[in-house]
Amino acid sequence: MLIDLAPVLNNVYSQVGLFFYVILCSFVILPGQSIVMASYGAFTGNLLGLAQLISLIFVASVIGDLGTYFLAREVSQKVGKFVRRFKWFKNNENKVRNSLKKHYFLFLFLSRFIFTGIGPIVNYLSGFEKLNAKRFVLAAILGEFLYAAGVTSIGYIFKDTWNELLSLINYSAAAIILSLIGIYIAYRLIKHFMQRHSDKKS
Repeated sequence: MLIDLAPVLNNVYSQVGLFFYVILCSFVILPGQSIVMASYGAFTGNLLGLAQLISLIFVASVIGDLGTYFLAREVSQKVGKFVRRFKWFKNNENKVRNSLKKHYFLFLFLSRFIFTGIGPIVNYLSGFEKLNAKRFVLAAILGEFLYAAGVTSIGYIFKDTWNELLSLINYSAAAIILSLIGIYIAYRLIKHFMQRHSDKKS
């Protein structure tokens, strides 16, 4: 049975929560960010509501980007020591730094709406390296507008099938998790029996 999520996603508290969630996504890498935004777009009633949603996500994204950048710029040593504890930052730091030095504006711009998974890393490194603030602001504004408009519009365009798609995603995720658990259990059992067989031979 499918649940109508429109009343839930359209209430004020939900949109305030979305606003702060989007800001947080500029500071840390969070899974499912695009799906969350597209879901809000899918349950928007009309074009006016869609425009308001795009504006909300756009403003929150830019605030988050600028907050991350200037925080890293002002207290780079303390912030750098903290974020380097996380694997998602350590694994990509050198690669992102090299790309920023070669193609600063273009790479920063593309990280807003194409390479979104490394967006927070780009924000931090731009601040750590004290890269040009005006170019950062311009790239963030242009890129985040395309991202906010694109992701929410996808949900709005496919709103008639969005409930079914979300259900499919949930079922697929559950199936994958159960399959992985089954594979792990089978692996442990096989390893256990092989170990016992090896012990008997010796």
